[in-house]
Amino acid sequence: MAQLDPAIIPSGHEAYTRMLSDITAAKREVVYANFCFLPGKSFNRLADALTTAAKRGVEVYIVADWYGSSALGEKRVAKLRAAGVQWTWFRPKRWRTIASYNRRMHKKLLIVDRRVAYTGGVGWADFWERPTVEYPAAWRDTHFRITDSGTITAMYNSAIDSWNKFSGHKLTPLKTALTGAKILNSVPPRLHRLSPAGRQFADSLDLARTAVKITTAYFGPSRSLRQALIRTAKRGVKVELLLNGPHASHEIAAQAGRAYYDQLLKAGVQIYEYQPTKLHAKLMTIDGRQAIIGSANWNFRSLHHDQECNLTVASADFCRQLDRQFEADKRQSARITEVDPSQIWKQRLSSLGRYFF
Repeated sequence: MAQLDPAIIPSGHEAYTRMLSDITAAKREVVYANFCFLPGKSFNRLADALTTAAKRGVEVYIVADWYGSSALGEKRVAKLRAAGVQWTWFRPKRWRTIASYNRRMHKKLLIVDRRVAYTGGVGWADFWERPTVEYPAAWRDTHFRITDSGTITAMYNSAIDSWNKFSGHKLTPLKTALTGAKILNSVPPRLHRLSPAGRQFADSLDLARTAVKITTAYFGPSRSLRQALIRTAKRGVKVELLLNGPHASHEIAAQAGRAYYDQLLKAGVQIYEYQPTKLHAKLMTIDGRQAIIGSANWNFRSLHHDQECNLTVASADFCRQLDRQFEADKRQSARITEVDPSQIWKQRLSSLGRYFF
């Protein structure tokens, strides 16, 4: 793996500012594969930038997951199409494909002119940018801006792979290069085996020697991943988990993850719950030398059902920056040292909810 230092963007507001700036400067092409577009002021700004780009001759391709973005409604999408934006739904709801409906596209990949790309946890909705009725502060998330050509090529190919599955207008993949970050395209496995993203997490834990720091929005790991966490902690590696606290967007999913706290704590895993608002970042650093960034969570959906895209970055400097952010988030978190016995039954019952989130 070649070294690569993506620019770290620690908030949705800053991510939108930078992405909109690059879209506004686009000269040839914008490709965007994204799970979540939701109506609101933030999306209106994006729609304006996309339609303006299309009207000046830029080819604009958007593939949006139907489940994650259907709240936009067909009228908004029709308006974008009329302005020249080429929009396709990933796995729209159809009775003839209902058996595969649960397999979603959870990627977050924006590529502009094949010269700059973005990935991370940020989708497109007001709560990533500002406080809303549901959340006391904008969601805490991390996004990344990438300029390495080899990495951008691989991200572009991942995005158009999702586009080509449901669009009649096929785009041609680019010839991949050996430079840049290692790209992992995770697709749903057969039966209940771990996806490539799940195996990536487990293998990274087994290779760790000193420290592992994990931030994830949704935590409901499979048995094999729980065992990997326990194994790693028991052999003396410092394993820290930063998870959602009181502002989780799906409380049943948060409770499902808490069902595993007791066994993890007993093995020596350190667990922190973020307090100020919803935590949505997806990060992992291993021994301060290697980082995994991208769209995959440590939950059943990411590990068994959804298409994801992760990047592995081998860079001590990049890891130091991520670890500093991790420590800053820890200072706003509550450390969990024990499990309330009266809540264990509720959490174990809720653990069934991990199959849906």
